[in-house]
Amino acid sequence: MELRENKQKTKSLLISFVTDIFGIDCFFPDNGLASLASALIVNGHKTKILDFGTLEMRRRLNPPFLTKWNKKLFLEKDKRKRWTTNFVVNLQILLIKNILRIIKWRYTNEVTKKLISKINEEDIDFIGFKLWNGESFRKSCEMVKKIKRQIPLIKIFGGGPAVDIAKDKILKVFNDFDVLVRGEGEETIVQLAEYVVGQRNLEDIPNVIFEKNGEIVTTPIKRIENLDSLPLPVYDEDVYLSLNNNQKIKIIIVEDSRGCPYSCAFCGHSIKSGVKQRSKSPERIVKEIKYYLSRYNVDTFYFGGSNTPKRLIEKVSEKIVEENLKVKFCILTDARSSGGNSFQKMKNAGGISVFFGIESGNQGILDKMKKGIRLEQIKKSVILAKKAGLFVSGSFIYPAPFDNDETKNDTIKFISELALDATNVLFPVIYPGIAWAEDASSYNIEILMSKERFLEYIMFNLCSLYLGCPDKLPPLPYKINGQDFKSLVKEWESMQKTLREKGIKSVDPLYPLIAAKVNIPVDTLDHRINKTLLNGDYRLLEDLIERINLGNRE
Repeated sequence: MELRENKQKTKSLLISFVTDIFGIDCFFPDNGLASLASALIVNGHKTKILDFGTLEMRRRLNPPFLTKWNKKLFLEKDKRKRWTTNFVVNLQILLIKNILRIIKWRYTNEVTKKLISKINEEDIDFIGFKLWNGESFRKSCEMVKKIKRQIPLIKIFGGGPAVDIAKDKILKVFNDFDVLVRGEGEETIVQLAEYVVGQRNLEDIPNVIFEKNGEIVTTPIKRIENLDSLPLPVYDEDVYLSLNNNQKIKIIIVEDSRGCPYSCAFCGHSIKSGVKQRSKSPERIVKEIKYYLSRYNVDTFYFGGSNTPKRLIEKVSEKIVEENLKVKFCILTDARSSGGNSFQKMKNAGGISVFFGIESGNQGILDKMKKGIRLEQIKKSVILAKKAGLFVSGSFIYPAPFDNDETKNDTIKFISELALDATNVLFPVIYPGIAWAEDASSYNIEILMSKERFLEYIMFNLCSLYLGCPDKLPPLPYKINGQDFKSLVKEWESMQKTLREKGIKSVDPLYPLIAAKVNIPVDTLDHRINKTLLNGDYRLLEDLIERINLGNRE
């Protein structure tokens, strides 16, 4: 690629490369990339989004022979021959893993070659990678290294969850990134584009990490105070290329707020967006919804702020009703009671479901988690939401620090009393930055390696998609309550088994919204999606995505 001189505007690619998909939301458009692209475009720059969390990726990584094998192994257990011992099954699983590893290696190399060709053919000035943790992080870094080797003049930036957690550690492991971006990126990426064309110095750009003269430089964090000032995210198919041909589910995440005023010991939201909650105005949110309805013909939304304020959604709901907008949406929020009739207003406006972060049914455990909430408040919120006719689900973390048989029984009893429509029991995952990691001993946690090694291990191995299926995680190097990873997984499985025996469902919080969209029961959708994600049959997923997206056009 030849360096172009005196160029005022840039061409760029924004990339999200994933090879692990264990949740249906991986097929939703990435609202963060859409917001970054919009910030560049309104400032005169050209950009395209390459999001590889697509149906095509799923097809490539799960060829028919592997799908058939997975089906026999995982979905037809009762049909196995009697001589098929656990040893034989484990051997088959190991073989599948090795075959999949080869397939992913080939796919990653193929994508890398295509990226290099695209960069050269379109004269791209910089590329930005959204860096996830785990395998996707490793694969993205491999791609960056190969791209830099072939096109040394290209500027490569990295941002996303991995940077928020690992920060400058990434540069110590992979020095092929020119700049890393932490925190919020809409203003920063525009200034980085100006840096690429020589109009700005890196030292003057907030939120960035880079190497200069052998030293790592980290500039101060800057939050965007007025979220209404952000341009509307762009989902045009000539910009967000994977939105063509039903490769993604056209349900849009509406970011209503950033930051969380609470300091839960297990949560890392404040690492990304701070402890001060900043919200968009109801007028701005409704403007976004109307824009998505008219421009993209999308009428289904997930409010995806760090902790969606119920009062805000109440006002948004009022405006939706006033303007007679025909939409469906769900929210994720804390279980503090908002009072009044917030949930009823949500239901009247098209609200389908609400997901509460509850975490425990024992008040002592909640206090140790620093939840700042009483069990009575949780009960009140659940009652109000169910009374409004919303599908109500909640998350619980188990086994949490200080959990024991008594607190486990308290949580089981509390879940039964709440009579939630669905319950999600999450595995306790510890990662750098959260209180459980930074002050581990105070939380009855023992991290089994040095702080630096632990950070690197999490960066390369942990994928947050596995919170609800710890059996797919690599062994994690810590103990909780004196129990190692294997014992913790057994405890988690024991809790799941107990809830199943009591008839308590476990359903992804997004399934009620999708089920309402395609007009099928939540249980039916849950069965179809789990079957699809387990055996890798992309054809079942293809049918579901087409049905969802067709609904947007009706």
